[in-house]
Amino acid sequence: MPFTAFNCVSAFLGLYLVIKKYGGSMSTHQLVRLIYPPNLLRVPVINQLIKEFDITVNILRAQIDNQNGWIEIQLSGNIHVIEEAIQWLMQQGIKVEFIKDT
Repeated sequence: MPFTAFNCVSAFLGLYLVIKKYGGSMSTHQLVRLIYPPNLLRVPVINQLIKEFDITVNILRAQIDNQNGWIEIQLSGNIHVIEEAIQWLMQQGIKVEFIKDT
């Protein structure tokens, strides 16, 4: 196939769409502890988080009883989507503590 301007533009457009879809080098992960208020202990917040945002959630550990609850998770995906997801969690009334990755 001979080199043409059309072929070049098509190749760059294809690459752009792949990077846009899969996040390119913008993918990362963030460890957080979510501290739930009592009124959200029985609400499926993690399920809503996964459905609302295109991220992977890995549950590392948790402690939940009738009055209090926290869960440590690793969020993986596009850095901008993770930031939006964290903002969403805080808007729901969940306290978010960032954990240093070791």
